Amino acid sequence: MWGKKVMNMATSLVDKNEIFSFRESAELFLKGEMDQDTFKKIRLIQGVYVQRETNRYMLRVRIPWGGINSQQLERIADLTDIYSDSSCHITTRQNLQFYNMNLKQVCEMITYLSEVGITSREASGNVVRNIVSCHLSGVCQKECFDVTPYADFLTRFLIRRSEFQNLPRKFKISFSACQMDCGLTAIQDLGFIAVVQKGVRGFKVVVGGGLGAAPKTAQVLEEFIGLELLIPTVLAILSVFNKRGIRNNRLRARLKFLVEEIGIEEFKKSVFRVRDHLIKTETLPVLDYEEEAPSPSLNDVSYSIKEESPEFNRWFFSNCVLEKKNGTFAINIPVPLGEISSETLRKIAKIADHYSLGKIRTTNNQNLVIFGIKPFDLKSVYDLLLKAGLAMPCSSRLCDVTSCPGASTCPSAITNSKALTAELIRFFQNGGKSFQEIQASIKICGCPNSCGQHHTATLGLSGRMQLFKDKQVPSYELVLGGQIKDGFLKFAESACKIPSKRVVSAISRILHWYRREKQEDETLENFICRKGVYSFKDILESLIDIEHSPLAPEEYQDWGEDTDFQLKVKPSEC
Repeated sequence: MWGKKVMNMATSLVDKNEIFSFRESAELFLKGEMDQDTFKKIRLIQGVYVQRETNRYMLRVRIPWGGINSQQLERIADLTDIYSDSSCHITTRQNLQFYNMNLKQVCEMITYLSEVGITSREASGNVVRNIVSCHLSGVCQKECFDVTPYADFLTRFLIRRSEFQNLPRKFKISFSACQMDCGLTAIQDLGFIAVVQKGVRGFKVVVGGGLGAAPKTAQVLEEFIGLELLIPTVLAILSVFNKRGIRNNRLRARLKFLVEEIGIEEFKKSVFRVRDHLIKTETLPVLDYEEEAPSPSLNDVSYSIKEESPEFNRWFFSNCVLEKKNGTFAINIPVPLGEISSETLRKIAKIADHYSLGKIRTTNNQNLVIFGIKPFDLKSVYDLLLKAGLAMPCSSRLCDVTSCPGASTCPSAITNSKALTAELIRFFQNGGKSFQEIQASIKICGCPNSCGQHHTATLGLSGRMQLFKDKQVPSYELVLGGQIKDGFLKFAESACKIPSKRVVSAISRILHWYRREKQEDETLENFICRKGVYSFKDILESLIDIEHSPLAPEEYQDWGEDTDFQLKVKPSEC
């Protein structure tokens, strides 16, 4: 039976009793009265990970659909100054991460964040992780409808749901507002793509996608479901995964492997059987959300930038998007390395408060977006961002590099992807400045787990180790030609392995070759496709062949390190 139509769920993201209970568990662990394995289960469900360093912890907090406000940003800035090296990290899942804390500090930070409505609950562990969406949903001219209310609705419905607190493996859900799939549903366990069919709103449903060492594209479960089927469909899929998922092999425990093992048709039958039973036996909520009509019409809005500087013009055309309502703009704020300081957080909060009603979103390429900027305020906002060092004209450009933190903090990372990313950014700011505005992507991971989503990049890099004369060489696997846009997904193909200290030279060589030999208006993705991945090995031969191109002493060291590389990898808690 269908439930009552509701606008939102009463479920709060924050539970103070739960926070108190976690503090008690942490105290028992520190006293030696709780064993490590027991505490591990408790801390992971609260988003708390161990770092490479002994007795240092990382805290991940959920930012549902990337939505955050200026008050929350101010609180985060204050807390990072006290507890977390005065900075935080934006993840490709639109979360925030804080590093280098002891356990007592973690408990205090969770408590103080809860006071402004931020939770770390189920930011890690074998549960439904942060539910994400395309960062322009609600303002994008191309969208079918705003999906953020549904992402928020589902977040509140599923959080702390008892039957899904011990899934076979983590479970990731995403919403996209149109077929362009900016929410990246193609690489999720479960994805919902907005569709309007004969005037009725609903979703196309895809399942079984994922990255990691064995990337797979999500398959279509249903071409269309009405809004009333959202909750029963999610519950049915989770129930089937919970019951039939592979629990005896962690490496094959994600939903994509279950779908592969039993086949999509058998999976569909199982899901539909459970869903039919739920509809008949349970009263389930439905979100019926009506958007305001755009006003005024986009045709009534004009904005001239002819009188502005060339620098402003480049920033405007790269980073500003005309919203579908009111003739206002969304502004993308690139965040190098995904790392943002407390001082910068405060500046963005102040700008958002004054010009954007305090509305901010994190993005899946580790940036921030502010909304509702009036045309006549654009120059003022630009000047403030420029003064803060945040007006780089690189949205969706090659110089906007995505990266996981890598071995700087992560125990399961092979290489220091964060330090390599910093070197690449320096390259684009100096010798490679002329390549900055190429519309393509570089994504870097410190290991094959793909937290930095390297499989989807035009130029992707994944941390590896090579042996040469019994010495370890920090290296990267170079993958080429990945695309995920306009509803099309193509995973990048492996080209070669390159010593870490030669990666910047390899990227430079590829880009110079592209510039010399590209056809008119040919994109880098199309150039890679036309040339073929293996042809890139030829132009990189002298960098790849460490047998005949002797390694300098510093090439046995990773970026950011001053000693020879030694592989130090612990089991992943991801």
